[in-house]
Amino acid sequence: MFEQKLDGPKVMPRDKHLPKSGTIRVEVLPSFKCDHSASVDEDVDRLRGAMMAVFDGGL
Repeated sequence: MFEQKLDGPKVMPRDKHLPKSGTIRVEVLPSFKCDHSASVDEDVDRLRGAMMAVFDGGL
């Protein structure tokens, strides 16, 4: 299993302001709360929509 230390100098050297090429950027969505009156499929669709909005927006 591959494990990368996220705060290590290999990812972001101390004298640089941008991560090295190939570094994965992680976007955190706002907290997702299940709607107990909706079906699981409806909740999954809502979550997927939120994820796609971030992806499509290029954030």
